[in-house]
Amino acid sequence: MQGQVQLRNTVYLERVIPAMHEQGGTSDETLLKHVSPMHWNHIILTDDYD
Repeated sequence: MQGQVQLRNTVYLERVIPAMHEQGGTSDETLLKHVSPMHWNHIILTDDYD
């Protein structure tokens, strides 16, 4: 399941950034590496909260 969430978040980011730019929004492209879905290791997706 974690892989599915990461894939969905990656696809979302891939689509939302260009759409935001088309609507006149701006973003600092150098910051995108800090919001990579691959680095969300702190999210627990297994409902195992020891």
